[in-house]
Amino acid sequence: MEKIHAHLNKYIDRMKLLENKYLGFPNNMQYDYEFITKACGVYINNAGDPFSTLSWKKHSKHFEQQVVHFFLDLYHMPKKKGWGYITSGGTEGNMEGMFLARESLPKATLYFSKDTHYSISKAAKLMRIHFVEIKSQKSGEMDYAEFNRVVSKNKTGEAIVLVNCGTTVKGAFDDLTKIKSILKKNKIKRTYIHVDGALSGMITPFVKKAPFYSFDKGVDSIAISMHKFLGVPLMSGIVLAKKRYVDNVKNKVEYINSHDTTITGSRNGHSPLYAWYAIKKYGKKKLKADAKLCLENARYLHSKLQNAGYNSQLNDFSNTVYFDKPHKDVVSDWQLSCYGDIAHVVVMQHVDKTKIDEFFSDVIKKGAS
Repeated sequence: MEKIHAHLNKYIDRMKLLENKYLGFPNNMQYDYEFITKACGVYINNAGDPFSTLSWKKHSKHFEQQVVHFFLDLYHMPKKKGWGYITSGGTEGNMEGMFLARESLPKATLYFSKDTHYSISKAAKLMRIHFVEIKSQKSGEMDYAEFNRVVSKNKTGEAIVLVNCGTTVKGAFDDLTKIKSILKKNKIKRTYIHVDGALSGMITPFVKKAPFYSFDKGVDSIAISMHKFLGVPLMSGIVLAKKRYVDNVKNKVEYINSHDTTITGSRNGHSPLYAWYAIKKYGKKKLKADAKLCLENARYLHSKLQNAGYNSQLNDFSNTVYFDKPHKDVVSDWQLSCYGDIAHVVVMQHVDKTKIDEFFSDVIKKGAS
């Protein structure tokens, strides 16, 4: 056992060390969950609907319900009219949204921009949803003229639209008002709008004048990641939706004594505990302060790169700074995410000005790729 423990300790130490230079992906390395890790020593299974019973008592659905209610309130949805559950991550959340959309509008065409996360086209293919990819602007935001041109050819009067609350590579925001206006202009009367808010869905609610995709603005469902801004160490997320769509797909499963409404069967019962713990420990005040700090530090990095002559770009209300790909050693050492000729840094809570200065110095010293 000593060898096993030594091997694991060596691995854990290496993983902790790698956090010192982790800039390319949207994960918060600052929040502390050490107290709640003891829960990982027990079996917890949240199979089925989070608001339904189970044949067994080893679940954390009462914690999951509190997390769902927190997010429903955050996105302006009354508890009685809203629904949600803790997912395995953003991809499952997007799949659930697409599933609810298809069941509501089986003949509808799905529209999304080129900069949309790959999980959307994957979900569409799995569910045999006809889709059209819309060109993006240089910033990563949807090209609305192209969207209008494509939608004008819609013959069914039904549409499912994926709206980005911060695209994966450039952190761009699709304009919900413009999208709804184009749908109305083209007499698309039956619509379903799903929002992919994997990262920024936990930032924009706390920032004044930021794009806010709330249910009272016409959104039907939204997916948000828990392992990103909240820093939950278990890959997880949450999907929220209007309850009436969920009622369309609800089935009773006698074997587990629960309603089936989720993409997966057995679900991780530990993730709701981590999410609940974060919400209770840090609260809205801390989340708001963190959101503000991340955006401020993103502007700081963007300014330094621009002043040094780098082609740096930063969308409004985004914490994702993208720029010309630096030297390969910088990409490797700082674990940057690259797309074509650009790389990006996602400025999360652990990326402070000292870290940014260190990264910037490395970029300047090693030059271009």
